[in-house]
Amino acid sequence: YRTDASGIRRVARDHPLYFVLHDSPNYDQTAVDFWEYMAACIELQGNAYAVMERRSDGVLNALHPIRPDLVKARRRDDGGIEYEWTEDGRRVVKAGEGVLHIRGSMGDALSGASTLSVCRSVFEDALAAENAAGAMFQ
Repeated sequence: YRTDASGIRRVARDHPLYFVLHDSPNYDQTAVDFWEYMAACIELQGNAYAVMERRSDGVLNALHPIRPDLVKARRRDDGGIEYEWTEDGRRVVKAGEGVLHIRGSMGDALSGASTLSVCRSVFEDALAAENAAGAMFQ
């Protein structure tokens, strides 16, 4: 979106990212497929990752999703973040500038928490409290 001089937000269809984010992030997926996958990764794993492919002029050309269960994020000595995973039997290491990382809530710079895992622990705690109270009154 762009905000014009009168403060109205309008879709920036001429922006280089518009096609990648709105229509087709890569050759294999529609935008709906890509964003559904990313949302499911956040809910189930707590993190969603995609490799950012850039043209020679630096403009983002494509986003390729990575399975979050394969990715390990770590802090480099210089303070940057680095991502590592295995793809087709080979080790891939990318600097943070080359990976789109969307974290789930209640995480830190390196990882997020799965909404389902957090909710599961709340229900487990409630069930344990109910069982303890039941045993006490029994």
